[in-house]
Amino acid sequence: MIGVADEMWQTSAGMVLLGASSALLLTPSTTLMSQQGSRSVPPTLGGSFALYNLAYAGGLAGGPLLTGFAVQRAGFAAAMAVAATVLVCLGIVAVARLPRSLREQADLA
Repeated sequence: MIGVADEMWQTSAGMVLLGASSALLLTPSTTLMSQQGSRSVPPTLGGSFALYNLAYAGGLAGGPLLTGFAVQRAGFAAAMAVAATVLVCLGIVAVARLPRSLREQADLA
């Protein structure tokens, strides 16, 4: 949405959606990481969050770099289409790998 915005209100709406989507992703994921870390023997909360921070930092470092190269090579629209396709595929794989009880809850929502 931000890439095709012509006016300030469109950019603002895109940033609001970005912030909301980040909150909707990070809030449950950090809770689930805490639960999984607490279930381990011995508890490994530090290890759980260290892996999360490593993956997050890697994404922040590598994502813009790879996207910049893709935009230079293929153009903005093509690079965003490829990124969206990859994210949809990753989302489908992630949902398919959820434990059965969580998948049933997601189907009910």
